[in-house]
Amino acid sequence: MRLSGEYQDSVIMVEILLDSTEMIRDLKGNLVDPGKIGETYDVWVTPTLLFLDHTGREVHQRMLGVNTIEMYSHYLDASLEAALEAVKKGDKSYTPTRKDIIGDAPGYDQLY
Repeated sequence: MRLSGEYQDSVIMVEILLDSTEMIRDLKGNLVDPGKIGETYDVWVTPTLLFLDHTGREVHQRMLGVNTIEMYSHYLDASLEAALEAVKKGDKSYTPTRKDIIGDAPGYDQLY
């Protein structure tokens, strides 16, 4: 996705390897252990895609795992569009629920 350049002007994509021993910078510029970021967001499965604003607040329901590979790009595009819209509007109404965090990957039944 990064190589295609399709999202270059609209989102920043970062891949974090939670079991890496190399320190990374958080959104405040501090060097932190990648696992700490996973703990902060209660990430328990990979891949987990988080849709965050510039403060690190989740603005849209996360994507957990991969259920239907054929539909993955569709779910991702829809999530990116909704997240960008929330950021543009300054919408802070989304609050992750326990179901959002421990739920399943999106599947066909959630599309229709």
